[in-house]
Amino acid sequence: MLKILKIGLGIVLVLVLVLVVIGVIVAGFLGQIPVLSEYINIFQPVDLGVTSSQAEVNELINNAGYKISAPEGFNRVNFRNYTFIHEGKKDYKVTVTESELSSILNYFPFFPFIEGAQVKIHTDGAVEYSSKFILENLEIINYYDPPVWTELSSVLGEVKRRVPAILHRGFPVYIKARPVYSAEAGIQLNVESLKLGRIPLPINLLVQNSQQNAIAAILSELFFSPNIVYTEAQIGQLFNENIRRVVDEFVTNGIRNLPNISIKSFSFKDGKVDFDGSISTQLNIIRRSP
Repeated sequence: MLKILKIGLGIVLVLVLVLVVIGVIVAGFLGQIPVLSEYINIFQPVDLGVTSSQAEVNELINNAGYKISAPEGFNRVNFRNYTFIHEGKKDYKVTVTESELSSILNYFPFFPFIEGAQVKIHTDGAVEYSSKFILENLEIINYYDPPVWTELSSVLGEVKRRVPAILHRGFPVYIKARPVYSAEAGIQLNVESLKLGRIPLPINLLVQNSQQNAIAAILSELFFSPNIVYTEAQIGQLFNENIRRVVDEFVTNGIRNLPNISIKSFSFKDGKVDFDGSISTQLNIIRRSP
């Protein structure tokens, strides 16, 4: 009898311990334990308080006179079974809200590599962007007919080789920038802040702590030479020198190669983006042969 009581008491104590641990974790997620919350949420997307919906995308498509032809069963997650063909071209001028822009990124077939996007546009022209970035789904650039992003495809292969496979399925990104456009230079993002989750980059912007050298070593392995461990200062310098150029070139080349799309001007202000240029008139999504 005593043995049974001890076993029962042990089970109860284990259950209590499990409940306490769960309670602590939940409290951390809810921000009620600040230190724990900081560590739990370090790889969570930044919430900018911007909503999005499929209904907003549908309204934008209808207002633009744009058509999407897709077979039954298509969704942007299973894009590898389809080919994407753009047709037609027309001048298009529109003002889009930050909510509508977020909806385009979250629900339009073009962007299966973006999940939970929020775009915040400030009155002074600064733009904040937060989302989960799904690296493996960037392969959609290989499914356009004709191929339009061959240069970016080679870059993608190199990036995927450097980044651990576990991150290919998604990691949170945050960017604050002041994007401007000119016909001569294309898009210049003017990045002010870049974060992976809640971790700021370049690495020298991190608050000094005992983990910093370890983080520097990890970033060296992931993004630079696998045989050289860069110091914190060296990584900071590499980001400062290269991140703006790389991001600007990637975005500019990506947009310039979008089928039947061109930009005359665009600007961000007062929670909206003004676009003047041209767009295609129809997207045909065709099932690929087995």
